[in-house]
Amino acid sequence: MLGAIIGDMVGSLYEFKPIKTKSFRIIDKRMRMTDDSLLTLAVAKTLMDNYPIKYDEESLKKIQKDLTKEFVRTWNAHRSAGWGGMFFQWCHTAYATGEAKPYNSYGNGSAMRISPVAWVAKSEEELKLLSKTVTEITHNHPEGIKGAEAVAMCIYLALHGASKREIRNRMVKDYYPEINDFDFDDLVENYEFSEICQKSVPQAIYCFLHSHDLEDAIRNCVAIGGDCDTTGAMAGAIAEAYYCRYGLSRFEKNFLYFMIDHDDEEFIKKFHKTVGSKKFEPTPMVTAVLSNGLSVRIPLENYRETLEKMEANIKRHERDKALGKRYLVNDTKTIVFLSTNNYDFLVAKRDGYHDKWIEVDVYETPYPTKSDKEISEEEALEIAEGFGMSEEAFFESEEFLDRIYEQENK
Repeated sequence: MLGAIIGDMVGSLYEFKPIKTKSFRIIDKRMRMTDDSLLTLAVAKTLMDNYPIKYDEESLKKIQKDLTKEFVRTWNAHRSAGWGGMFFQWCHTAYATGEAKPYNSYGNGSAMRISPVAWVAKSEEELKLLSKTVTEITHNHPEGIKGAEAVAMCIYLALHGASKREIRNRMVKDYYPEINDFDFDDLVENYEFSEICQKSVPQAIYCFLHSHDLEDAIRNCVAIGGDCDTTGAMAGAIAEAYYCRYGLSRFEKNFLYFMIDHDDEEFIKKFHKTVGSKKFEPTPMVTAVLSNGLSVRIPLENYRETLEKMEANIKRHERDKALGKRYLVNDTKTIVFLSTNNYDFLVAKRDGYHDKWIEVDVYETPYPTKSDKEISEEEALEIAEGFGMSEEAFFESEEFLDRIYEQENK
């Protein structure tokens, strides 16, 4: 939820003034909460008031009635928050008559406010039912319901330890297969403003997949442009769950304590405590001595996993130091292997988020010129095999280097 609010606030400056770059001041006093943040808080308050959630028909209808009242209260208190036209009219009708019918929308307003659902749901089945419950009071079009569910599912999977590849595969399989065809540079150059789920939710998910932390995910949304307060809210919510579920990052603290009202800060903390999240609890730490003699402090939660990663990095560092520059690896865009003649370099360019390989060639240096020529996976493997590289080694660069290192140390 906090990631959604931060993404909304950062994007609020650039929604109608696109800058198409990741280089900008990430904290600005002009940044403010818009309807994205306000409705996210309204969903959280309604869920908290009805917690623990019961999933029988009567209880879910009560949630819808309570949420309608909370939406109207929020709208009435912040009339100039940038509401969508159809939502504004819906609130006006509900305010005047006490009820309002959904308006068959597939706008991205359904997905921008959905993040609290993922922190509350205990299973995917609960998540889908609760997502539909809070969405269909306004956005009852199938695409509006799907967009909200997709974002909620990403957050839920991230909270439960799914990898980016697992999240991407799930989104491609069940929601938006077009994510497989996205390219970040292309989006920066060509993506245009859109407020519908079909043209903004998959882009927001991709901005998360293309990130290395919460701040980077939000910067990605601003860089591609469009409805970036809303894509920022969606990507920020997913990134928070993926990168920051066990505690506050420094980036989050800067917004929570200096940019967000104290009452909202206290509510966010209360929500997390109510639903059993440990995000704001002090993290117990333990001391561990690594194999290289270095003493480190590690969070008790996920202690074994963190320690294993640290030890793996130590071994990888020792391996890379021993191998020197004879084998070069860059896992994001290009994988470079020294060929069997020990002079040329075999280069395989690969998009880190797709199963696509482009130009594979041999160079005298490990710095090939850029090429956009696409080749098939089969052609790439054929070239690789011609240089004495197996399919397994070609696809698993780290494993390939480990094998070389083990052979040289026998």
